[in-house]
Amino acid sequence: MVAVRPFRALTVNPAVANTIVSLPYDVMNAEEAAHMVANGRNQFLHVSRPEIDLPPGSDPTSPQAYEQSRIALDSLVNDGSFVRQAAPVMYAIRQTMGELVQVGLVASASVDDYDRTDIRIHEFTRPDKELDRVNHIDAVSAHDEPVFLTYRADDVIASIISEAMTGSALIDVTADDGIRHELWLIDDQSVLAELVEAFEFIPRTYVADGHHRSAAASVVRKRRKGDQPPSKPAVKGLEFADGLDGFLAILVPNDSVNVMPYNRVVNDLAGQLLAEFFTALEEVVIMEKVDSAVAPVEQHVFGLYADGQWYRCRFTQAPADTSNPLELLDVSMLQNQILGPILGIDDPRTSKRISFVGGIRGTDELERLVNEGAALAFSMPPTSVLDLIEVADIGEVMPPKSTWFEPKLPSGLVIHPFA
Repeated sequence: MVAVRPFRALTVNPAVANTIVSLPYDVMNAEEAAHMVANGRNQFLHVSRPEIDLPPGSDPTSPQAYEQSRIALDSLVNDGSFVRQAAPVMYAIRQTMGELVQVGLVASASVDDYDRTDIRIHEFTRPDKELDRVNHIDAVSAHDEPVFLTYRADDVIASIISEAMTGSALIDVTADDGIRHELWLIDDQSVLAELVEAFEFIPRTYVADGHHRSAAASVVRKRRKGDQPPSKPAVKGLEFADGLDGFLAILVPNDSVNVMPYNRVVNDLAGQLLAEFFTALEEVVIMEKVDSAVAPVEQHVFGLYADGQWYRCRFTQAPADTSNPLELLDVSMLQNQILGPILGIDDPRTSKRISFVGGIRGTDELERLVNEGAALAFSMPPTSVLDLIEVADIGEVMPPKSTWFEPKLPSGLVIHPFA
């Protein structure tokens, strides 16, 4: 069972939501963030990208930056841009990106569940990025950006959330990326109790996006309260008794999550000629020259773009362990059969010879990068959410950049303060 609880939220004031809500902090650089706030929108970037309010070239991981985040958040709360809920609440959320619709629940997830691995991860964190999130969260005394959690779809939870979405939304805002975010307040104690109870029948949740934020929630609690073994957290009514015991999460069932591919671009052929690479490649795949870009959806099929030409490729060799869901991932097969043994990219996490391109940017971006000097581009099929769950369930982690989720979760809709 997992503990999912209401919390005493700070909610963006509907009257100013269009000027506050922003894209996540990690999808733009400082220059782009400064430009985005200049038009009077995306004002939450003053909290999430504090370096835009410091002298040019300032270190975004400096104590001054974290203090600036605190000042910016305090200012938004004090000027009425955020409204503090008098009692614990949850929210139903619907995100619409073109024809894609994603429905979920905004709630407080349990740090103890994370520590005992009832909240499962599927990728490693980087120490520098984790420390940055620790220092930021600690400075603002709040979880100000959500962790994206998924779980195996449940009819009871789906029915409760659907019922909560009747009537007009409390917040209805369209962000700069064109994604519409609608938020419904859930403050009825009986409905909240039903949701808490329903999640007690969910054995695990899974971090889809936000590994550094969820890890930071655990570290910040240890920093403030000392180390403690995972346990059933104390509750006060329906909420966690201590705000440090929960973190801001948007929980979306697996059947509502949209996953896009994460493509690969290789800078060089490690001294090989292209013809030599093709000869080695044909030992593990069937290659077919095609007239248009390849955006595969079928398992074990990928696209290859090189020297102005697209190829459709199919793996011919099964992994050594077909019972292991990690080995069956297309990104794993690409790494284990091609990137490592043929191209010498043994550790894609650290190699400077490979870069990753989110599927939202399409195959045109792959063509552009190769046409401008890269050696190869691989267009991959998307990794399914059930693949992610199966890998996490056996305690494994996926290769880096295995999943790209859309729509992205917004910043500045809801904040989870410690107190």
